[in-house]
Amino acid sequence: MSIIEKNFEQQLIVFPNPADNIVNVELKYIMEIDASFVIYDISGRKVKEAILKANQQMIELSISDLQSGLYYYEVQSGCKIDNSKGKLIITD
Repeated sequence: MSIIEKNFEQQLIVFPNPADNIVNVELKYIMEIDASFVIYDISGRKVKEAILKANQQMIELSISDLQSGLYYYEVQSGCKIDNSKGKLIITD
């Protein structure tokens, strides 16, 4: 992992984790372009996506329609440096 990737991961907070109905996605910096917060199931299938608008630092995302289990998330934008991945645990 490069220093740039590590620094970005410290700027992204997904909470609570584990989560049950709602997950918050917070960026500790302001992005100049829109980005997508995407949740994948363990087979790699996209199950949820939300848009982080430019200059928006936080979104609240309902996950009540997702079953309990381990999921992966990714933040995607037009700038390669902004891509970040992590794990999300959803409980009942």
